[in-house]
Amino acid sequence: MGSQRETIVIIGAGVVGVSIAYFTMKRLVSEHPDPESRPRVILLEQCEPGCSASGKSGGFLARHWSDSTDTEQLARFSYDLHAKLAEEHDGASRWGYRP
Repeated sequence: MGSQRETIVIIGAGVVGVSIAYFTMKRLVSEHPDPESRPRVILLEQCEPGCSASGKSGGFLARHWSDSTDTEQLARFSYDLHAKLAEEHDGASRWGYRP
């Protein structure tokens, strides 16, 4: 018998579940270059990704709307991360990202 690989199961393919799966895989790829030895990530959803609340929300991101509030640091981090992901994945042409 071959070696057994670990399996990471993520339940729910809304924005949180998909984000966890994405960043988990990104880290695993850097830590385990050989796909055969890399732990597997399985994302489970009862219908399809984004089929519930995450898929029905309107998307709008503003960097300065939370200034001087308790969530200012989180808002700035989220905005910067969104821009970084759009740059890494050609968001301008793939999903119409505009800075």
